[in-house]
Amino acid sequence: MNSSYYFSKIYVLIFALCIFFIFINFPKNENPPAQSSFPESTSGNKIISALEKFQDCYNSKVFTFSNNSKDIWSNIEIIAHICDGFGGNLDLRPLRNRDETKWLAFPKKTNLDRNFTMVTLGIANDITAEIKLRDILPQTDFFGADPTNMSQIYTQLGQHFQFGVSGKTGLKNTRIYKNPKMALEDDVKNVNFVEFIDEYVQRKLVHFLWIDIEGGEFEIFEMLYRNGDIDTNHIDICQINFEIHQKTLEEITNEAERFQNFIRKIVTDGKYAIVKAFNVRKQNFVRIFLVNIENAECRRLFID
Repeated sequence: MNSSYYFSKIYVLIFALCIFFIFINFPKNENPPAQSSFPESTSGNKIISALEKFQDCYNSKVFTFSNNSKDIWSNIEIIAHICDGFGGNLDLRPLRNRDETKWLAFPKKTNLDRNFTMVTLGIANDITAEIKLRDILPQTDFFGADPTNMSQIYTQLGQHFQFGVSGKTGLKNTRIYKNPKMALEDDVKNVNFVEFIDEYVQRKLVHFLWIDIEGGEFEIFEMLYRNGDIDTNHIDICQINFEIHQKTLEEITNEAERFQNFIRKIVTDGKYAIVKAFNVRKQNFVRIFLVNIENAECRRLFID
């Protein structure tokens, strides 16, 4: 057998040992946050039980780290692996781009004939995964925003908007890609996320949201919290593929701490389940996949 075979075996063994070590060394959370009460499921107690176990697991992990914010940033993939009990209730499908994987919770069979809404924030010259989504769910309306002109590729799917989307409307220093290998910073037009959904997408329910906006994601974090801007504007999002970056722009600081606060608040709110998480260490960012476990329509389409 060649050396790559042995290296792969060693990698799997090391990863398993890391999970075991972290699992046995997590202290018990003596004062966990209040638990969410999950809506009744048409599938009976199985879904409710899975959600409660998932929530208990995340509470016991993310609130027992020290206040060293790098701990959650560095270990979110292992935490997600340990707490991976709810994902088995979803029909999860990977959608590969050139250099990454987006995740999809596929709709229940009884819901395949309806229209879906897909929003891409940060297109980055690659719509391979979006095309795969269109192929398996052809009745999907696509909306994409990017500060670089991506109309030539994205309009084959749907509507394209040439501006950035973040927390504020106006000119904003933004990292943009002229091509896959060349990034630069420039002051470009940005539109507030809620404004973008209300005025450009014009849908109150977004089924699939993919966010890769090179640091602008931190301004969207608080909008996703319970009673945040998304809630107060009566917008619901069923699934979110999120890429969270470090060291993209000089003015963005304390990324690991802000990520830690985000994860803890998401877990406390109990509105979204963190179904997948990956540390991309070479490029210093994290990918997470969230599924809305509270909204009745999202649950009916993808969970119950």
